[in-house]
Order: sequence, then C-alpha cells, then structure tokens
Amino acid sequence: MIAAGGPSAALSAKSVTSTIPIVFIAGEAVPLGLVASLNRPGGNATGVSILATSLWPKRLEWLSELVPKATPIAGLLNPRSREESTSNEMQQAARGLGRPADLPVQQAARLELVINMKTAKALGLAIPPSVLLRADQVIQ
Repeated sequence: MIAAGGPSAALSAKSVTSTIPIVFIAGEAVPLGLVASLNRPGGNATGVSILATSLWPKRLEWLSELVPKATPIAGLLNPRSREESTSNEMQQAARGLGRPADLPVQQAARLELVINMKTAKALGLAIPPSVLLRADQVIQ
C-alpha cells in the first residue's frame, strides 16, 4: 500500500502504479482525477477528500458579512494541522483496506457554522443577526 499525504503525492503515486493500493489525503479527489467518483472510486485509490477548495467561496461570503470593510482578503492554510486532523482517517483506511475500487472516498458529511461570541468580542467584531440565524452553534 502507498499512503499519499497531499494531492501531489497522490497524483504521483497514481501515475506510477495501477496495481498497488493507494490511500490518499488530498483535495477534491474527482476533479483532481484521483478517482472516478467518491462512492465508486474504481482503480487502485481511495482515501479522504478535503473540501478546502469548494469551501472558500462560502468562507469568503461569511467573512465579508462579518467584516464588510475588510479588503483585500487572503486565506492561508496550515498544512501541518491538516495532516494531523486527517491522519486518523488514513490510518483507519490502511488497517481495513480491501480493494480500493470498492471503498468510497471519505468526505465531510456535514458542514457547520460555529460562532464563538467571546472571540468575536475580543476581535471587536459585531456578528450580524443574519449570520447568527444561520449558525449551527453559537458559543457564548
């Protein structure tokens, strides 16, 4: 088995073998060409697909509502924390690996908007009522 942490490693592994099982942690697996579909990956690869790319428009929408005068807005990812947060999923996939073609690619099933009011206050942010109404959880 090849464990590939990140899209470059996963694509490299896929380019050199079609028989050795590959378990990846990568961005959006279908657009990258790692698998045919999330439910039925086909081929020799499966793993965890991270929604980072498709979530940016929603993150920017919320941020522009929270801080309407903020411009420009830039987003930074912390690769180390992303690796740590998904290492358990990769280890579980490796332990129970059957045929990758039959194992659905794992992906977040639910996305939540959580607002921490204490942090917002410390940052001097006034959370608009429209955002509070959409929040799945508000931490006081």
